[in-house]
Amino acid sequence: MVHGDIVQVLTEEHKLLLASNGQEVYLVLEEDCRIFRQGAPATLASLRPVGPGAYQDALCWINPQGRVGLLLVNYHVEEENGMLVAYDIFGNRK
Repeated sequence: MVHGDIVQVLTEEHKLLLASNGQEVYLVLEEDCRIFRQGAPATLASLRPVGPGAYQDALCWINPQGRVGLLLVNYHVEEENGMLVAYDIFGNRK
């Protein structure tokens, strides 16, 4: 399992660029990869960055072949004291 921010989505190549622990890695998705956002099915194209420096985070299950078979995606922002604060999929402040 890998957790990180989705920096880039390459829909035609069926892969994404994930920033995790200070490194960036390309992950290839299985053709039948299941993608969910808040329990609802989502598309690969919908995983793109929200804006400059505003990335969705993902929890990726990697199969023995090194491909992503399941992807849980999150983008959660709340206003706190007049500022927007982003939270990761675990509820931690980013």
